[in-house]
Amino acid sequence: MKVYPIRGQTIWIRTTEINDIIVDDSTSLGQEIHPTFLPRDDGTCMIGVSFQTNQSSLEPDQVLSKTIVDACLRFHPYLKTNSGNLDVIKTNVGLRPFREGGVRIESEEHEGPGGRRVRVLHNYGHGSYGYQTSWATCDKAITQVEKEFGTSANGCSGLSFVSK
Repeated sequence: MKVYPIRGQTIWIRTTEINDIIVDDSTSLGQEIHPTFLPRDDGTCMIGVSFQTNQSSLEPDQVLSKTIVDACLRFHPYLKTNSGNLDVIKTNVGLRPFREGGVRIESEEHEGPGGRRVRVLHNYGHGSYGYQTSWATCDKAITQVEKEFGTSANGCSGLSFVSK
């Protein structure tokens, strides 16, 4: 299966006005922008988010930032400060692996150090939905480990979990 980068750009703002996670997948604006709000306990909130396929630049795009802010302000216009702007802390850009055909959760054997056979469990390809799907795919990965090793993944020794 083909794996390619999904470029995401988010903006962190200072606000205590948002208490619920909001993801609006129905409003696609140009560059695959979905108004999203992920509040944190520290008085900050991540807003965004873009979904740009086969883009690999890690530099923040100022035009995209303005589009994200404008889209999010349509949802919550009261987030503007007295100066008429958002209280922006930082802009983040990241690449996420997207896998055609969906997330890969399966194991395979590889040759490890000294010729030792090592079983690797893959759990990748979530694209921009890793945050939303991580609990479900983790449960599937644990079930796979328990099935293959015949033990509980919560208390097994000799297993190493590595995140890509």
